[in-house]
Amino acid sequence: MTIAVETGLKGMVDRVISAKSKHGPHVIAKVPRSKEIKGTITFSLNKSVWKEKRWPEPGTWVFLADIEERRAGWRALFARFWKPTDRQQLSTHTESTKQGLEPKQSPRGTKEKS
Repeated sequence: MTIAVETGLKGMVDRVISAKSKHGPHVIAKVPRSKEIKGTITFSLNKSVWKEKRWPEPGTWVFLADIEERRAGWRALFARFWKPTDRQQLSTHTESTKQGLEPKQSPRGTKEKS
């Protein structure tokens, strides 16, 4: 299962793991209101994933997208700070889901429900 960028999730940073980790710098975030994902989502702080200049801190809200389920848990392949405009984007997604619209094509080429 992959959740496309257009339908990202709001997560709260729980822990920031330093660059000394064998997996490099990364974040563990909780997604409190997600029906699709239970538990945490991990994302890298490398520039290819984290799109901001400064790192998040525990308690910071973030926008997570291009989310994949892996053997070791959920991974977000796109992450940035949460913006006020993200609320409207998620509301639009929720409404289209309720209406049963056709699946969208995710940026990684897999079809997902809108």
